[in-house]
Amino acid sequence: MTDTLTLVDVLPAQTARATVEFFDPPMCCPTGLCGPALDQTLLDVSAMILALQAEGVRVERYQMTSHPQAFLGNREVMRLVRDMQMAALPITVVRGRVIKTGAYPGQAEVRAALAWLLRSRRLCSEGFDSAQAFEQALGEAPPQTPACLLLDVRMPGMSGLALFERLLERGLATACR
Repeated sequence: MTDTLTLVDVLPAQTARATVEFFDPPMCCPTGLCGPALDQTLLDVSAMILALQAEGVRVERYQMTSHPQAFLGNREVMRLVRDMQMAALPITVVRGRVIKTGAYPGQAEVRAALAWLLRSRRLCSEGFDSAQAFEQALGEAPPQTPACLLLDVRMPGMSGLALFERLLERGLATACR
């Protein structure tokens, strides 16, 4: 019998908190998608938030007027606002760490910051936007079997279950019995 080590046993309890926080500049409405013309950047941010939430990532979005306590409760955010004023906004925080100021990050930047948590615990990790991107990386890398895969059942292009089946076929995964 093999011992099972769950991810919860490895990571500290504080990792269960809010994962991604956006401290937005003042906008006329909470979504930022109002007015006579839509802002493509805000549309992209909204799509990214929906994609992250669909993957189980907890995302919070704050504005100074409607969520002043969120700003006041984050020392680093307040320091940036004091030092840079409105030029600091938007501010993106991932797992308590500021990853970008003055502009919204792309989805790849957020994924990289999420992987940082595992690396900070000396656990090698790499995130991929899709099952196809993961398979392509496997094809380009030296042959090795990943030690642990966290797959989402719903991924763009191919489900996590379908990817697992393909890995089994290639001998790159072992099914539990």
